[in-house]
Amino acid sequence: MNKFEALSQFQAWPPEWQRLCAEYWIETGEVEPTQVLRTFGERLEPEKSIPTQGCTPIYRGEFGIIEREYLAKCHHETSTRRDAANMFLERYPGRSVQAVEIKIRKMLDASGVMHVRY
Repeated sequence: MNKFEALSQFQAWPPEWQRLCAEYWIETGEVEPTQVLRTFGERLEPEKSIPTQGCTPIYRGEFGIIEREYLAKCHHETSTRRDAANMFLERYPGRSVQAVEIKIRKMLDASGVMHVRY
């Protein structure tokens, strides 16, 4: 199989699988987070196109499993949500500090235990 056939097969995968691969590549350092704009199979329609300068990540409020696990680690290792959000953004840039703080708050239960839902 040549690389073009492999790419065609990859593009036929469900978007969730493509995102999981992208998250894995970022986590293992094979690509930089700013190189992954969206899943390869997704096509932005003209009215949904977001103008970007350079190669910036496009986030739709979704946090992948690997990101949620790392966010839980950041929360565990720091003393405030703000510190955890800043630590998270050093590794996964592209979101606002406030958005990450909100995600932390949503992942915490009433007793303050962080939950990573799979």
